[in-house]
Amino acid sequence: MDIELKYDYPNPDYPVAVNFWERKKEDAAQSDWVVRSEEAEVLVVNNGELRVICDDGLHSVFAGQGVLLTPGSRHKLSSSSTEDTAFYSVVFRPDFAIDTSLDNDIAARFFGPVRDRFKNTCLVMDEANLRDESALDRINDIIAANTIKKFGYEMATKGYICMLWVLLLDFYGRVEVPFNGRNVPSQDELRVKSAIAYMEESYADPITLEDIADRIHVSRNECCRCFKRVMAVSPVDFLIRLRIFQAAKILYKDPLRVDSISELGFMTGFNNTSYFNRMFKRYLECTPREFSKMLKSDPDKAKKIFDSLQESVTGI
Repeated sequence: MDIELKYDYPNPDYPVAVNFWERKKEDAAQSDWVVRSEEAEVLVVNNGELRVICDDGLHSVFAGQGVLLTPGSRHKLSSSSTEDTAFYSVVFRPDFAIDTSLDNDIAARFFGPVRDRFKNTCLVMDEANLRDESALDRINDIIAANTIKKFGYEMATKGYICMLWVLLLDFYGRVEVPFNGRNVPSQDELRVKSAIAYMEESYADPITLEDIADRIHVSRNECCRCFKRVMAVSPVDFLIRLRIFQAAKILYKDPLRVDSISELGFMTGFNNTSYFNRMFKRYLECTPREFSKMLKSDPDKAKKIFDSLQESVTGI
């Protein structure tokens, strides 16, 4: 059962909270599933490893990295059992910076695309990446402003949140809107749609990043950038997720089609059964064999897991 979190801000007119947390290695137990219905949260790791589990799998966040959880994102947290973990939590309501309650052009263009892009996943940001570094700089500005609390820090924080959201929108969620007001796909989206169509046709074959890039007539680096901007994952990560979905789909809808787990892996593009099992567990939190048993013992839970994975590979 999901636990819905709603932050109790000391000042309801200033819905921003910054906290510093430390988790000892002895307290590395995994939390329950939680969801923030109205708030976004950014976690910035100072030391150790923070493990964030979303509907699309496990994301490890290390020192110098941050992770964005948008409103409505389900997640669990756990930390390393080998070292202490320290991190900042920045919680804020996006409507503090953008009036998301109104069905207007500003909200539709600037808030919705980022929220929807990370609805069932999270965004891990790394300071070693120049693009992510800019976003992390704004998050650190928010942390500093709310720690020092100089006069006017509330207004400064509002500005930093706006700048952060524009960066996220530019990198991952831009939607081009012509003067007639109708949304049209960007060039990135058209390329990614073409690449996904190719993967859906050929996921069982040993296709490479170069094959995908050639299909959409761009370099490998530009192919990766397109996918990151549109899907927030690399093309290789998306291909693995698609293959796992196809394997789960066979178990869910046509289990008699295969005689063994290794055969299922080969049918969906995996030449190594151990790797196939590991990737399956990464995205569904259970092995193929466990998922097969779940379909009989707890079909509602199995359906929920399957539907969540299906949504993540449906496209754009």
